[in-house]
Amino acid sequence: MKKVVELPKYSAYPQWAKTELRQALDEKTKKIYQTNATAALSTAQAHPFFSDLDDFFIDLESSYKDRTGTRLFTNSALQLTPKTYDSVVNKSYRTNIIKNKNFPSKPQEGWITPDNWMQRLNDTVRGELVCAYLDGPEYVAQALSARADKLSLASDFYSRQQDSGYYAYHFYVDIEVELVRPTWRTFRAPVRVEVQLTTQLQEVLRALTHVFYEELRLQEQREGDEWKWNYSTGRFKASYLGHTLHLLEGTIMELRHTSQSSKASKKKKGAAK
Repeated sequence: MKKVVELPKYSAYPQWAKTELRQALDEKTKKIYQTNATAALSTAQAHPFFSDLDDFFIDLESSYKDRTGTRLFTNSALQLTPKTYDSVVNKSYRTNIIKNKNFPSKPQEGWITPDNWMQRLNDTVRGELVCAYLDGPEYVAQALSARADKLSLASDFYSRQQDSGYYAYHFYVDIEVELVRPTWRTFRAPVRVEVQLTTQLQEVLRALTHVFYEELRLQEQREGDEWKWNYSTGRFKASYLGHTLHLLEGTIMELRHTSQSSKASKKKKGAAK
């Protein structure tokens, strides 16, 4: 029988990190992180990849409308923000403890610590774009990837689909930033900037359920599937509403394709007369 490993509670995580990782999650660590996050944000905002996005999005919107007859964005104003210190500590806890199947040994890719937060975490600087239709997120992700290639920047993207009903594309690009070590000596390293690409319906749902999922992230145990049967809970309703909206968006896409085909057919018949 496999031995059940007791996981440290989130409230005990700072002491665990100090004892096991020899890393202090204190005010000095917080100040260093905030300094680095601010530097990463300002560097990303000033970089040509992000500073010239307005005209890029206008052209992208135009080409998408020519192809589909519909708008691409409901919100194309990309505003980058730094991840808060508390969120970084929380994510390191979930990575090191909750999601770490090797615990109490280190995760497969090593411990997440204040020494490597900026290089290992992929969303210390992040932003969001909201598309009108289901095919928008992938379309924008591909365009951003091509833009990164032109600027010789490392990038990648992938779709995110979760049991929680979350659907989006995540795009990442590496921007070199001057950071500081705990000794306050500077060094340069690439920092991943995340752009979440979602749809209007998913954005509405996420705004309503965000607080609920933030509470779930602090659960001090590994998740099972029992919640999928608890139909009276908020989690069940929010999750399956997310999947239902995804299905609805797929149906809307089919209707759009049918409408486009009908218009094209009528135009062709009119030209033949």
